[in-house]
Amino acid sequence: MATEITTEWNSKYDTNPHAKLVEFRYVVDVLTVHVTNAHLRGSDITGYFEGADISTPFDSYADRQRVQVKAGWFGMKPKSS
Repeated sequence: MATEITTEWNSKYDTNPHAKLVEFRYVVDVLTVHVTNAHLRGSDITGYFEGADISTPFDSYADRQRVQVKAGWFGMKPKSS
């Protein structure tokens, strides 16, 4: 069973270039995206992610495409994208 991602943020986990993926979950009939060399809080990430439960998960920022996904940073939803 996947751990729930909390919205309570603990600032001691701001960035960590050595962070590793520690948990997966199986999903069916949901939006998923595959990212290559993506970045999250100072870590490089490649893999499949479940899209966030929002009406428009895709947008652009600084002339780059981005997508909001369900991902917990040390079990917490990052305070910024």
